[in-house]
Amino acid sequence: MLVYSHALRELSNARISNSKLLIDNNTLYIRLIVRRNVEVSEHRDKLAIDINEDNVACLLVDYDMGRAVLFTVNHNISRLRENYRRIGRSI
Repeated sequence: MLVYSHALRELSNARISNSKLLIDNNTLYIRLIVRRNVEVSEHRDKLAIDINEDNVACLLVDYDMGRAVLFTVNHNISRLRENYRRIGRSI
């Protein structure tokens, strides 16, 4: 319930656009695009993201603490693309 309440607060002024129903065998998916205006402010800390074919590399720089952390998330983008195409064809 706490996650649901947090989501309602975060999306209170959002609008849903370009929604689609995706049908895959006996499963129904609802694809929603949620848009909202956000206030942009400057932050001293930085997060750099590099998306590659097989991983996502992230560099988090904390200037106040004087340190940087590099971490990667491995994925199989070709499998994700194939699943998205398969679901898209079934519409």
